[in-house]
Amino acid sequence: MRAVKLIITLLSLASASASSTRCCFAMRDAANGRAIQQDSESGLVFVQSSMPDAGRYCLDEKSVLWDAGNNACIIDSAFRFQCLDPTPGFGRWRLRRGANGRTLLTVDGSARFKACPAGEADIAISGALKDDAPGCRALHLVASDLDGTCREYGS
Repeated sequence: MRAVKLIITLLSLASASASSTRCCFAMRDAANGRAIQQDSESGLVFVQSSMPDAGRYCLDEKSVLWDAGNNACIIDSAFRFQCLDPTPGFGRWRLRRGANGRTLLTVDGSARFKACPAGEADIAISGALKDDAPGCRALHLVASDLDGTCREYGS
């Protein structure tokens, strides 16, 4: 019984330490306030899909963005926003205060993303460099419910 209590205490301390060294938040589409969704198999990130809400994301001290499953997020070679495995990419993710006071997610200094049709009813998130295809629109991602090291941005 003492061993179980010790393990629970250690896990609680590790969890508290991780959130205090990371900036964690929920993400929403700035245009309509919709929560971001993520496909658990492909890791692709959407603003409109049948997938459940993605939950929380965290930035670490090396500007790596992590999803709730501890997968590193990247803009892949096809310019898709994807969080598939624990291997960080080369992009530098950060938060920045927008002109309207909202906290925006940026990658490599840009807060611009694109929302483009993907399949019959899904709308996937891509990096800003993706070619303009029919149905694509500009997208900003707002960080909310901030905790950990990003409390300076407010919520």
